Amino acid sequence: MKKFVRKYLTPTLPTKLLEDHYAYRPTGSTTAAMVTHHITLMHETNTYMRYILIDYSKAFDTINHEILYAKLRMLTIPQLIMQWIMNFLTGRTQAVVTEGTTSNWLPISCSIVQGSGLGPMLFVVYAMDLKPIWEHISTLLYL
Repeated sequence: MKKFVRKYLTPTLPTKLLEDHYAYRPTGSTTAAMVTHHITLMHETNTYMRYILIDYSKAFDTINHEILYAKLRMLTIPQLIMQWIMNFLTGRTQAVVTEGTTSNWLPISCSIVQGSGLGPMLFVVYAMDLKPIWEHISTLLYL
């Protein structure tokens, strides 16, 4: 799946969009993100700092397929690849098991398949138009 992402998705995204994404670097991780030069300098030059840490563990569950498809169409992805991606995401069902009882299987109307090599890059595409509200005082780090 990583080869697929590198061949068909990564080249279609603006380079600036991926420059601070640690997931796409050979030694990348959220730990690496936290020790960047920028953060180190801020520690050295400020008396105190405030952190806002966002847990994106459920973010993959909120991805609207129609919005994602519209954003993918803005990229130069071959139509066949686009159809494959959407087929990969749609037509899935899920059920919940509690105390040995299984619920009815229901269709999944949104989300990206977690644990797939495609999921993180599709999340980047979905969030690619997010920007800080105040450029002069905000730093947006994608971890």
